[in-house]
Amino acid sequence: MTALSRQIEREFIVLSPDKKATVETCDASLYERLNQNYHGFAEHELVSLYEFDSDWTTWEMHPHGDEVVMLMSGEMTLILQQQNGE
Repeated sequence: MTALSRQIEREFIVLSPDKKATVETCDASLYERLNQNYHGFAEHELVSLYEFDSDWTTWEMHPHGDEVVMLMSGEMTLILQQQNGE
């Protein structure tokens, strides 16, 4: 794992509508700050990195936005659940 990937695990990048990048520390108050400092996060994008070594135990949902998932190594099965099924 590179120094950059270790940094993005602790610090997220917020992209404003004009694509200005701001670094935010990933901590317990991150999402509260995103709502307060970025107009309810309207029209902003969040860039982050997560590493998993086992299956997720819950579903994840984004009712008001999209998510891009990039697999950097290994393999995965991604199930997209829609109103008419998987």
